[in-house]
Amino acid sequence: MKTAEQLTVGLRSALEREAEGAAAGENPGTFLELYSQRAGVEGQITELRSQVRAAQAMIGTSQDFQDTATRQQLRLEVVNLLPAAEEDHPCPICNSPLESTTAVEQAIHSAHDRIRRDLSMVQRERPKLDSHVQQWKDQITDLRGRLTELHGQIEAIARSDEATRQQVDLERRRGEVRGAIKFYLDLQCPVESAISAEEDEKVRTRITELEQELGHQSKLEALQDMTMRLNFIATEILRGLPFEELYKGASVSFNARDLTLGIIAPTRRLEMRDIGADENYLSLHVATMLAFHRHFAERGRPVPGVLLFDQLSRPYFPPDPAGEQREAVIIGEDGPLESKDRAHLKNYFDLLFKEVERGESLQVIVLEHAYFADDPRFVQATKGRWTDHDGYLVPLDWPEYVEESS
Repeated sequence: MKTAEQLTVGLRSALEREAEGAAAGENPGTFLELYSQRAGVEGQITELRSQVRAAQAMIGTSQDFQDTATRQQLRLEVVNLLPAAEEDHPCPICNSPLESTTAVEQAIHSAHDRIRRDLSMVQRERPKLDSHVQQWKDQITDLRGRLTELHGQIEAIARSDEATRQQVDLERRRGEVRGAIKFYLDLQCPVESAISAEEDEKVRTRITELEQELGHQSKLEALQDMTMRLNFIATEILRGLPFEELYKGASVSFNARDLTLGIIAPTRRLEMRDIGADENYLSLHVATMLAFHRHFAERGRPVPGVLLFDQLSRPYFPPDPAGEQREAVIIGEDGPLESKDRAHLKNYFDLLFKEVERGESLQVIVLEHAYFADDPRFVQATKGRWTDHDGYLVPLDWPEYVEESS
């Protein structure tokens, strides 16, 4: 199989041989002479048309200038504030004669004279341009007549001579092939000079790699791989969190297509809303969020490593009554929680500390009532107590919403 370079060389050689053969086999007879004359007449018509277009563009430009200059001249002549340069120079206010002209008056006279000269020159040259354009148009008309005459002669010869007609058809097809080859070679020349065969192969290989990487099927496979990896990490994290015994062996099931979350039990898939219990919801959320950030860190994705949790202790405490504020919940060995609930809540914070210690640029912010006074890590990580009047998260002077009475 020939390469593109071999094909280009072969076409160029064939084109040169065809040109040599055509030159050696030309018949100086009437037909070829007429054919040559017709090509020459067509070239002359094309050249004359180009000259006419250029001249008409120049005429349009000069006409615009002439219109503008005429308007300026008319304004000066109508106003007629200043006399001609050779007249006396009266004062424009009291009309008294002045000994010399001012600089402003001289500038106005100079501008006026320049406009008159330019306008006069345009008016002189415009007829010449019009005359040239008309001459060229007349020549084009004559050449078109000559072209029609030559075309008729060629057709007459072709009709009277079958061999000549075949030669006309052959010449036409040769011209089409030559034109196609020249067009192809003209397109290939810049490519050959700009890139080598080795570089061309590298570019083609890279294009194939990008097509495979960015193709529809590749995207589906990458999404599926990412989903499987997320579910595996989330399931691993969930194993260490409080979860109902009924679903303890289940696997996390995150669907990246519709962004739904659930678990895969031994018999079926359960959506999160069907699992029940606040503790199950909390564990599933925490495990999935941490799995996302592990995946982002593994793949080096540009996602800020920040997680914000509000009230992890919610499943273990009733909500505050409306309008009341609860004191800080001090959770120690003798705290208000049962030992089982305390251990479960402590489990979440232990997991968060371990995730941060992994060193993957993860920052976890927790807004929480509960306070583990007996855990040095918890105490050290606490940046503010919500009961500390000097460190409220929301300043006291912020306006409060007061519901209007009906």
